[in-house]
Amino acid sequence: MRVARNIWLALLSAGAATACSAILGIEAPVVDGLPLLEGGPDVRVGDDEGGASAEGGTTCVAPRADCNGGTDGCETDLMTSAANCGACGHTCIVTACVAGRCVPQTLQTGAPLTDYSGYTGLSSTRVVWANQPSKGVFSAPKGGGTFLQYFGTTAFAPTTLDVHDAFFVVADYDFYGVARYAIAGGGFENPKAETCATGLGAVADAAGAVYYAHLNDTGECLGAIFHITKRVPQVGGAYATAWDIPVSTFNATTSKWMVLDANNLYFDSSVQPTAPNGIYAVSRVAGGIPSLVKAGGYLSSPMALDGTTLYTIENIFSAAPEVVAIDLSLKTRRVVTMTEHGFFEGTSNVRAQIAVDATHVYWTTAVGAENPSVFGRIMRAPKDGSGTSELVVGDEGGLHGMAIDESFVYWSSTTAIKRVAK
Repeated sequence: MRVARNIWLALLSAGAATACSAILGIEAPVVDGLPLLEGGPDVRVGDDEGGASAEGGTTCVAPRADCNGGTDGCETDLMTSAANCGACGHTCIVTACVAGRCVPQTLQTGAPLTDYSGYTGLSSTRVVWANQPSKGVFSAPKGGGTFLQYFGTTAFAPTTLDVHDAFFVVADYDFYGVARYAIAGGGFENPKAETCATGLGAVADAAGAVYYAHLNDTGECLGAIFHITKRVPQVGGAYATAWDIPVSTFNATTSKWMVLDANNLYFDSSVQPTAPNGIYAVSRVAGGIPSLVKAGGYLSSPMALDGTTLYTIENIFSAAPEVVAIDLSLKTRRVVTMTEHGFFEGTSNVRAQIAVDATHVYWTTAVGAENPSVFGRIMRAPKDGSGTSELVVGDEGGLHGMAIDESFVYWSSTTAIKRVAK
């Protein structure tokens, strides 16, 4: 996307950058000394290691660069060029470039976000989010437009949201279970059969089978046994149980996150009494006894799959969490990067999500060590561990959800649903 350069020729005046940021309502170029996202304020020249352009011998003085291979000289201002924002080739796509960063695009404000929105997911055409105060789930076109509301209840505490092209499933801790809705609207199914099935994590496969974590499958909501159940759709909208496995004694921080590959369901668990805390796998087809993938501090850690590699955050509630990659075949762990603060959840707190694309892993983090944290950030790092963390979105009030597609990073906050070019 751009040619990497190693020589910094000049830095913008910190005072000027801060003043500009204050006037324009954008963040300062550097936050807490963190490197910025590719396309963030980048005063590197677009030429070779010696400072001369590759073709014409021109020396470009930052923030100007030669983005056309030496044909036009230092024609590009990386601070203002929407086609070369922060570095050659980084395009803002739909917004302007200010101070070397793409301006976020606001997709939704107002009624569906009164107070804050929660976990966020994407179909091919829509961004979907859960909203705590209005007790519902909403969606809007990826480029902005009229929103849909799928439901509203008197009690709703979403714990996970799994979005597909035609439908989504949402797990809820308060109204006891899992709901499935058609993305286009007008369709609702209730995959749970239990009298009490307090919803923790939930995920669905492409065929519509739903896997979810819950308490006792009968009786009052006082159970102490944690289950995972697979339910499959039947003709007429009913669901039948394919398998149900008791996993452990109940732990409120366990199995909020689940992911699927072709063969297995992966989940976090405090399997007791003798098995260690960690990430476990169970056969999607047969169920059965879960097998340990990796022991460690993974309870309540969000997960994302990329082929045979699972990306997650170890020790998510600690002062120094690590973004890690777990090879599911070899059951080995490697650190992708450290992240600077713990992650926190709860009313008006930052919520943890993680995502991965072809080159990077993205995750949300709280700002500051307080619990609850008022502000959140979106970070990213090369998924192969070859680089340091970069700031994608900085100090967003009540950042509660994040998702990515090929071109954009989407997020939800206390005031808006937004996106910015990668």
